[in-house]
Amino acid sequence: MSNCKISKFSNFHFLRTGCADLTSPLGGEALQFHNSNKDFAMDYLKSDTLLPDGDFSVQFYMRTYAGGCNGIPLPEGTLPKGDDPIDPAKRSLLQSLYGGTVMANCPGRVFSTGFSIQCNQPQSFFTVNFQTDQMDAPVSLRGMREICDDIWHLITVNVQRDGLLSVYCDDQLLRSADISAHAGESLGNQPVFIGCDTMKLYGLGKVDLAHFALRNGVIDEKEIASVYQYQAVLALAQQIRDRRLEACPIFDQAAVAALLEKTAKTLENLDISSDCKAAYESLQTAYEETLLCTVKPDLKLLVVADTHCDEAENHRTVAFRNALKWSQELGIDAMLHAGDYSQYGREGDFKGFWDSMRLHFNDKPFFLTIGNHETLHNDAKTLCKRQCDWLREFHMVDENHDKMYYEGEVNGHHVLVLCQYYDYEVTGYKRMWQFAGKIDREQMDWIREKVNAYCGQGKPVFLVIHNAHGPLLKEQSKNNCTHDSIILRGDELYDILRDHKDIIFCTGHVHHGLGAISGLFPSEGYHVLDITGFKNGAYGRGYDENSETAAVRHPGYFLYVFGRTLLLRAVDFATREWLPVYDQIVTLP
Repeated sequence: MSNCKISKFSNFHFLRTGCADLTSPLGGEALQFHNSNKDFAMDYLKSDTLLPDGDFSVQFYMRTYAGGCNGIPLPEGTLPKGDDPIDPAKRSLLQSLYGGTVMANCPGRVFSTGFSIQCNQPQSFFTVNFQTDQMDAPVSLRGMREICDDIWHLITVNVQRDGLLSVYCDDQLLRSADISAHAGESLGNQPVFIGCDTMKLYGLGKVDLAHFALRNGVIDEKEIASVYQYQAVLALAQQIRDRRLEACPIFDQAAVAALLEKTAKTLENLDISSDCKAAYESLQTAYEETLLCTVKPDLKLLVVADTHCDEAENHRTVAFRNALKWSQELGIDAMLHAGDYSQYGREGDFKGFWDSMRLHFNDKPFFLTIGNHETLHNDAKTLCKRQCDWLREFHMVDENHDKMYYEGEVNGHHVLVLCQYYDYEVTGYKRMWQFAGKIDREQMDWIREKVNAYCGQGKPVFLVIHNAHGPLLKEQSKNNCTHDSIILRGDELYDILRDHKDIIFCTGHVHHGLGAISGLFPSEGYHVLDITGFKNGAYGRGYDENSETAAVRHPGYFLYVFGRTLLLRAVDFATREWLPVYDQIVTLP
């Protein structure tokens, strides 16, 4: 890195304003930015260096917090009617005006000469813009949600003036675009700002940056991989130590001791010239083997939501079948599915799901609720009959059952399934399903009876429904959510559950991704399990079907129960990959 124009935050090239000091993932200095889009940025760095005229690259480490790339809500909460937060072509001016700037030598949110790296709002995620003085509009690489997942990433942006604009996350190419037609054209003569644009606006939300470097020339993939792989070993070792497995009795302590010894030896023998990839893979394998060495759990569950299966063997259907087959190999006891199991509620979509169940899960219990997508071609009466027929086929309900809500028991643990679409009379097109998103009186009385009967036995009681838990989603999104994302008229339900410490309230619908907002959260005495979605995950590792990213990711969970302790294991069903950095261990009060 001898050709760095800017080598680190603390050198003389920067005028620093605000910013909290942190420790970087490689040791040394990192900075935390925490600004509001409503005011001038208080945390930023101003460089006395201009962007190079020729090829250059920007490389740094970045960590967001709980969807940090989506951390600033629009005014007054809800999205304007008709806006599409995902599709940039349909994003309104109001939506486009909100967001944070990682670095820029130009004003933000307007077409102007310059180069910028941004975290746009509300769901555009990580974006790179390139616009010379001869261009009417920028070349934009948008929507890189892999970066916004609450863990450190190595970010590399290469600007090859007679070739490609490219963005790498860790050692993976995420986006690229041809900019060769604009070689030799100016990107402006403004200094570089970090943490805001040149107007000191659009400051970053809570985001950490470390080892920021602006370099002459582009960085080749071999060097990117080398830098990342060395850091990845250090990060994995830190993750293993921070997890304190030696203090957690559900894991085999002999295996834990062997893992910690291997971790120490790996670090002792590690340097930047080592075969870091091999060291990482060896340590990762040992880590995974240790995490599977637990005492015998009382209950093992597959937990998914929003799988959106269809008959055409789409990525989601294949990933769902992977989940079912993997569950069989692991001896999973049952499945919890929080709805939207079909793509559009069509015949073929239902067939894709139920054929998968017949092939790979016909000997195990499952607890499946209805999502809004199941309503799109069926009124409530028709859908109720069909759902009950399928449940009877799999012996989940008795012959006389005629309701879409039901209960069951697995290994002495009770599971309750609610359905907020029980009494509507129209199909769900043109968002008509939102008017059915309530829990009727019959179900309220039923859930009150069951909760009172089953709680207090020293075991978690699982409650499955589709729409999001209102108080939690409003807190997560800073009230930036549509009213039909949550359980309508749910206050009475929350009152029933309040202070029942055994309840695990499982929901889907909003497609939160791993590493940001999905997972287990306490709420008024009970816990909410916000299940990550297969389709269009809004944060972190969630998969966008329109993304150019090569990797297809469909995340979910395996949940292990040890008395009152829950181990939530995060996995990618598309790749059959364990993702321990997103695991959680929660002990109920």
